[in-house]
Amino acid sequence: MLTFRTSTTLKASSLVTVIAAALASLTILLNQRQEMSLYPTIAMVVLAGLSLVALKPHTRVRQYSASRILLALLAVGFISNMNYLSGEVKTPFENWARFSFPILLVPFSTVLILRSRENLRIFTVFFLVVAVFAVYKVHTISDILVSLLSDSLQTNWGNALAAASPFIFFVRNRIVRNALLLVVVLTLVVSLKRTAFLSAAVLVFSLLLANWDGMLKRTRFTVRNAIVALVGLIGSMAAVFMALRDERMNYYFDRAFIRIENARVDGGSGRTAIWADSSRIMEDSGILGNIFGHGFGWFDDNGHRYGFAVESLHSDLVDFWISFGLAGVLIYIALLGRLAYLAVFVSRNHREHMAFAISSVLIFYIYSMFAGVFFFYAFFTPLFVAVGVLEAFRNSAPPRAYKK
Repeated sequence: MLTFRTSTTLKASSLVTVIAAALASLTILLNQRQEMSLYPTIAMVVLAGLSLVALKPHTRVRQYSASRILLALLAVGFISNMNYLSGEVKTPFENWARFSFPILLVPFSTVLILRSRENLRIFTVFFLVVAVFAVYKVHTISDILVSLLSDSLQTNWGNALAAASPFIFFVRNRIVRNALLLVVVLTLVVSLKRTAFLSAAVLVFSLLLANWDGMLKRTRFTVRNAIVALVGLIGSMAAVFMALRDERMNYYFDRAFIRIENARVDGGSGRTAIWADSSRIMEDSGILGNIFGHGFGWFDDNGHRYGFAVESLHSDLVDFWISFGLAGVLIYIALLGRLAYLAVFVSRNHREHMAFAISSVLIFYIYSMFAGVFFFYAFFTPLFVAVGVLEAFRNSAPPRAYKK
């Protein structure tokens, strides 16, 4: 079992967690209205900054490496964002708020969850509500697009759903958990986003791997467990069978296969062409620009000068390269390495959370490489909290090698 620190400030940290989870959820729900989502973003940055000073972690807790990596990015950002002084970026304050949000959210959530396991339940409840709302939005918007005979049936609410989905693995009731996962997987198909297809595959893989690991570790067979497993299997197969026979779902499955087949033709909706052309920006950047980049949000305001017709580079690696130069690329690689380590560590030392660890890290990878979790932070807020959760698991107990 995990050991979480409790203190006389437990009620205070729970109240702070409720406020933080509410702000995080509000940021997600307002993701389509950036001017509105900026308000909970600023509130979260202020709350996280003040709380990290007031809610000091236990002195015996090891350093949170993911947080240290992101704080290094913040330090590089101070240099890179000096470009704001040139006036090439129209909204420097908004960019600083959006840049600081995920960087502060990771250590903030780590400290809160280390304070009390109840704080993790609070985040889980809020993100499950977000997931349910995202399911509703995906189906509603998809039906509207179909009725309008739209050429593009994709909906970005699939991004928010995928980001919140790993928290489903914290639902204790197995039947409810598996039912939610089935609904989420089918809804991700309906969203018709290729990143959503990959996320759906990750959820299924994580569930199967965790259950297989549990069966291997189970030392005693019980009739109750066998009946529950049989009922769950029959129910899942029946639900999948009904979905496959449903005319509406068949339509989306057909469109999904077409989207997958077209991946090579359209270059990932033009992503490969955008990434290839990004080198032109760095060729004109000079030595200092190549080392520290142009600053967060610079491409959004100046990409059109280089012939780009998009607001984002749709990849954190390329975005870090343009925004923070080679220093940012190295920091990004270090972050990916840390996440891989956390997934392996939690899977080995806290097996009950294996599915959450694997799914959250792999989904973070998918959207970081093909969408940009830092630029489109509002969609992917749960993933930054998930990184904080994994760091809390890593620091909640010493490694097995040090246990007496």
